[in-house]
Amino acid sequence: MPKPRAPRFDIIGDCLLNASGIAAVVIAVHISMAKLLAKRMKYVVDSGQELYALGFATLLGSFFSIYPVATALGRTMVSVESGSKTQVFFSNNVCKAKKLV
Repeated sequence: MPKPRAPRFDIIGDCLLNASGIAAVVIAVHISMAKLLAKRMKYVVDSGQELYALGFATLLGSFFSIYPVATALGRTMVSVESGSKTQVFFSNNVCKAKKLV
């Protein structure tokens, strides 16, 4: 795991316009996917809590130079259709399948 370091603040001006558009799309997709799954699985989603979680994960990830947080539409729907309840369940099954091969 990489050691945490401060992100480069000198490039914020160059990235701000593009990052704003990307952030708007990511938030829209994330919230709509959460609401779709909430309706399907019969639970309630707090959009504010989702935004806090998305922002915190992205902010924390910036100190470790990792990929930004995003919603995986295809993988999520495959996981839901297969009956899994969490990503941990899905990833455990993938790891078990790799061990068999």
